[in-house]
Amino acid sequence: MAIIDIKFMNNEGYLLKDIPLSLCECEKQMRLIKYDEFYDHYRSFRDDNGVENTQFPSIIFSFYNIIFCQNKMPSPQDLLKEYYELYDDQITINGSKVYYNGNEYSKECLDARILRTYPSLVRDYHFYLMLVESKTFDKVIYSCKTDISGKDILIIHNDKQYEVSLFVETKRGNFFKNIKNAYRHKYANEIQLPLNLKTAEKCGDFFVYSVCHIEKIKKSILK
Repeated sequence: MAIIDIKFMNNEGYLLKDIPLSLCECEKQMRLIKYDEFYDHYRSFRDDNGVENTQFPSIIFSFYNIIFCQNKMPSPQDLLKEYYELYDDQITINGSKVYYNGNEYSKECLDARILRTYPSLVRDYHFYLMLVESKTFDKVIYSCKTDISGKDILIIHNDKQYEVSLFVETKRGNFFKNIKNAYRHKYANEIQLPLNLKTAEKCGDFFVYSVCHIEKIKKSILK
């Protein structure tokens, strides 16, 4: 592991390291992940009155912790394992049940919710690598904290910041994007990139953004 910097600030510590996962290697690993086959078991598990309406700890940190620590694209099995290990002080597993904040839930329904989120995490990181390797912009930044606040990827170019919003162009995707716009998040220079799943390219089992989306960002920034 190539450590670039270790920084301490007040009661916080920061580790800056090199992440050697390239776009080419990422795509190679994505093609080996059998997501559809693995998810088949979970398609019917959905608890709208329990798991879906509960604010569990964020899945994002588990996904990116694997990339940061292991330099690889997480498989769905990796993500489930990491999630329950990362939050073992908050979520208790007992057979087919999990317990969180004193309430009981179906573990398979929570697994299914995590796995439904997983493809978008893969797609967003894949696009982040596309932006980085395009070598077009001064800085391309991903942060779990800013992602949770509704800003998927930040681009800084010519001392100006742009906030890229990534979402699938479906009824559900547009619904939640409208909620973010209206109630939750303020954007300075937002670039919206909806992905049409009917025409989108695929890498293995995953729908991904493509070069045309890079070109759209270029037109918005390099004008």
